[in-house]
Amino acid sequence: VALPTYPFDRVRHWVALPEPEAAKPAARRDPAALMHELKWRPRLRETAAEPLAGTAWTIFADAGGVGRELADRLTASGAQCTVVTGAAAYARTTDGFQISPANRDHMTQMWAERPAGGTERVVHLWSLDARGDEAPTPTDAVGPSCASVLHLAQVLGESRAAGATPRVTIVTRGAQAAGSTERVSLAQTPVWGLARTLPLEYPETAWVRIDLDPE
Repeated sequence: VALPTYPFDRVRHWVALPEPEAAKPAARRDPAALMHELKWRPRLRETAAEPLAGTAWTIFADAGGVGRELADRLTASGAQCTVVTGAAAYARTTDGFQISPANRDHMTQMWAERPAGGTERVVHLWSLDARGDEAPTPTDAVGPSCASVLHLAQVLGESRAAGATPRVTIVTRGAQAAGSTERVSLAQTPVWGLARTLPLEYPETAWVRIDLDPE
């Protein structure tokens, strides 16, 4: 075998990697740094108001009278109001309807029979009646308000083919703490959480959340 007359030189063509260091224990992080905190900032109230004449409002009136007062003010401004109150059986009233919060068919029938026209608005105030200290169980406290909001969203989602996409305002009381010393109402927070997900499930409807002062 004929061999070359020059010496064999070994040439390395691999990338030299650094030697692995000994595993170091992971530094402990403050659990507070991993949490998400919601902060509220004050904002000036907008003075411009939309015209109310010719608008149609469906108001789910609470037992405390907030919904009735809202309906009276809107009617005085030229709006058409349909007041919906909670009851065990479905019935028509002089100014609206009575439906069961837990009955989906009641919501469907009410929405089909309501006097609609012009720009439509919906205000849900049944959450104001949720009182955790008066209900036998937490489910009894939040069940009617959460069920009615869910049924309303489903009915509106089914009617979107007809172009009926009103703006819906869901009102709670004390569901959010605007200050560090305020306490939240556990009977109100489930409705607020449900309302936050509705724009993702039904983006064609304009959803508005309003949380009133707990006092």
